[in-house]
Parts: sequence; structure tokens; C-alpha cells
Amino acid sequence: MKKLFCLMALAIFAVGCEDNGDDYYLLDQFSREFDAYSEDWEFVDTEEGEAFYEIAFSMPELTNTVCRYNTVEAYMVENGVQFPLPDVRHYYDSPFGPWERKISYAFKPGVIYFNISYSDFDYDPENLLQPGDFTFRVVTTAPY
Repeated sequence: MKKLFCLMALAIFAVGCEDNGDDYYLLDQFSREFDAYSEDWEFVDTEEGEAFYEIAFSMPELTNTVCRYNTVEAYMVENGVQFPLPDVRHYYDSPFGPWERKISYAFKPGVIYFNISYSDFDYDPENLLQPGDFTFRVVTTAPY
């Protein structure tokens, strides 16, 4: 009876395990820095009324497998200090009232995007502040 139980358990285990071709246990962990210069930010104004600046960097390390199984984190680096994204800062030094800056990121295989949106709580796409120079660090960690 014990042998029969062991054989049945082994059969269930063998049927339940299926190779989907993903070698997620072999993933690399890496970090990489990108310099974003003021003149390289592209203004995006969507039909939905969103207005923001975006910059994209080629990142071949972001393979399908890495995007699916790794954790991909991004940081803004300022004076040697890393600030995790999204980073939201509130400013009150404007003659027009308070405003905020939000920096976020998105990625897909082969590309990472950084976005900057400004809000003075009075939308005016003609007077959005051109982003300055930034350094970003991207870090991936494997799921083990």
C-alpha cells in the first residue's frame, strides 16, 4: 500500500510539473545608470489632456524573461543619494502658487521610460517647465 501511495504521488507530481521554457532561476541581477539631459526630454500631450515629458532609453538587458520574473526598480540619483521612483515633490516657491513635480518610470522588453509631470493645479500646456538634467539608476533583482 505504501508503494502504491508513493507511485501515485510521484505520478501526480510528474503530471503537475510542466516546463514552460522560462529559465527564471538563471536570471541576472544588474544595475545601470542613465543620464537624461534637458534637451532630450520629449513633450507629450495626449488626447485625454495629460501633459508630461518623457525620455526613453534602450536597455537590452530587459528581456522578456527579466520583465516577467525580475523586480525592476528605478531611482533618481541626486548628489550621490538615490530616491526611489515614483518621486513626488511639492514646491511653494512659485509666484503662481503651489505646484508639484512627479517623476515615474515604465518599462517593456528592451526599453525603459522616465516621465516627468508638473502640476501647478492650473493646467497650461504652453507654460510647462522644461525638465533639467537627471541621473537615473535601474536595478533588477531576481526572484530568489
